[in-house]
Amino acid sequence: MNVLVLLLFLAVMAWTSFTDIRSRIIPNAVIFPAIAIIIIIRLFHHPFGFAYYFAWGLLPAVLMLVASLLTKLKGFGAGDIKLMLFIGLALGGFGGFAAFVLGGMLSFLYNSARFVLFKKNMMESVRVAPFLFAGSLLWYLSPMWLVPLVERIFE
Repeated sequence: MNVLVLLLFLAVMAWTSFTDIRSRIIPNAVIFPAIAIIIIIRLFHHPFGFAYYFAWGLLPAVLMLVASLLTKLKGFGAGDIKLMLFIGLALGGFGGFAAFVLGGMLSFLYNSARFVLFKKNMMESVRVAPFLFAGSLLWYLSPMWLVPLVERIFE
């Protein structure tokens, strides 16, 4: 991931996580320009081809949309789906899907802990953006990337 994509990604994810926690909103004023910018970047900088980023960017967003429709729009909000599209376009390939799965697992663990410790309702809505951000970071800092870097540093 090049530096421009990484900086845009971190800024958008930090801001949307903050606004999602604070007000349960992922603002269109942030996410639409971010999606447009990442598409423009991917048109000109695409190590694996634009179709690769576009197809893999759509896949997790479509999965979220289907899950939302199956739960009668109680699963994921439209902002979460647009954010997942941004994540998929930014991370490309397996990264967007991994962020979706890892973020979902983290959200499930958090919700389970709330249920066990505080007897909170498991079906109560959870803010998704922070978990998608954490899942993205877990994937980005995963051993597939971190171990080779550490080995190169200490050679």
